[in-house]
Amino acid sequence: MSVSQGVPRMGVDASLGRGTADPLPRRQHVAWALIVSAAGLLPMACQPSKPQPLYPAPRYLSIDEERVGKRCQTRIDTSALSQHAAIDALLPELLSMREQDRGGSRCTWALRFSSTPLALSAEAAMQWTLAGGHPERYAVVTRRAASNDAQLETQLFAVSERGALYALMSALAVPQPVVIVDWPAIPLRGLIEGYYGRPLSNSERSATLRRMGWLRQNLFLYGPKDDPYHRAEWATPYPADRARELADAAAESDRRLIDFLWSISPGYAGTKQAPITPIQYSSDADFLRLTAKIEQVRGLGVRKFSLFLDDISPDLHHAADKAAFPSQAAAHASLMNRLQEYLRQKDPAARLLVVGTAYASDIKGWPQYNQELGPLLRPDIDVLWTGPLTFSATIQASDMTTINGLLRRKVVIWDNWPLQPVALQGRSRDLADSLGGFLTNLMLSQDNKHPPSATWSILGTLADYDWDPSRYDSTQSLNTWKAWAPRFL
Repeated sequence: MSVSQGVPRMGVDASLGRGTADPLPRRQHVAWALIVSAAGLLPMACQPSKPQPLYPAPRYLSIDEERVGKRCQTRIDTSALSQHAAIDALLPELLSMREQDRGGSRCTWALRFSSTPLALSAEAAMQWTLAGGHPERYAVVTRRAASNDAQLETQLFAVSERGALYALMSALAVPQPVVIVDWPAIPLRGLIEGYYGRPLSNSERSATLRRMGWLRQNLFLYGPKDDPYHRAEWATPYPADRARELADAAAESDRRLIDFLWSISPGYAGTKQAPITPIQYSSDADFLRLTAKIEQVRGLGVRKFSLFLDDISPDLHHAADKAAFPSQAAAHASLMNRLQEYLRQKDPAARLLVVGTAYASDIKGWPQYNQELGPLLRPDIDVLWTGPLTFSATIQASDMTTINGLLRRKVVIWDNWPLQPVALQGRSRDLADSLGGFLTNLMLSQDNKHPPSATWSILGTLADYDWDPSRYDSTQSLNTWKAWAPRFL
């Protein structure tokens, strides 16, 4: 164990939510987690000159004093967290996002996670109450040390490792006395690689995941239509080179506490010129082929899965299925439920994300399909929906009423935005309460009309809306993103 003799002791402060416990005894050293573990020490000398902008902006931020304008030795203690390995591994990158000076230091900045909620002002406490039981909620309190105003002391509280990561990113962005209380309005937030066209390269996908992590997005859904092992050759195992790409993406997502979902699309029957035999929904043998493919992908480090039954014929293909099911919706519900039951045996917390055939209001027969699907579908399955249209110019909360009622759950939006590199627009500010999630397809890559990197120019606006639609303004968001993005683009 490596400990620092030169770090000022952080006494337990009731005003920071540590209750009435006694200060740490003089003989007990504080273990400052930075790179190796919660007990490892690696101080980094930093010059916290201009605070990094907080983007997306937090729900509540109160700054009463100017920043500390001196060099600070920054130390971070994650030992109070039940899970902190991912955060510890990311600490060098988190610190590198601020301007650094590795020379001598004249002040100390100590950031420490608390095991109990922080004591907050009445206004901040009201915001914490509004966060309810959200698993990604967090609070940050930074103050000058009572004994030395050149020292900053920060306490952070979160109820999950992901929330703790968000807390630390926010705290490091504001090297001055501050109170932050924050949580996202939408549970599932992120991107879909689900377009027609060249899939992202390994480096493009990794760069996208890195940006998503800094924007506090939590889900990446992999399902490019032109990955043959996802769709046309769904039962064929990935060859070694393609398998490595998936393993790399899953590992990068895990490193950044982003859920990586791999999707399979077994219902595609090809074209008249090149027909393909799709899955037989009533076949045990085909279900074994499906789960065998999933297990290959699970072996690459993927733990979460999705089932795509979009862009396929509206009719059942096999005679056995026509005899077994009264409708396509019933056949789809059967496969979705059976797959979820299988996944729950592997992981009791598994939630399957699915796309049905009638995934928008401009698809013929969409009310009937979803009216049948909803009551048959297990409640722990999430359904993706593109909105009023496949390419929806607007999505309003009122648009959700019918589809949520038919499916008997809050849908997750699959937003096919954008086809041009412009800020997200046309989504109502009151949409959050009607949704289980909001995911955006990387449509700029559709048919290779734009390079994947074009998405990055507007990526922040997507995350800004996801975090809190009630405050979203497309023009302001894009301008803020343009000022913020160069820090890591």
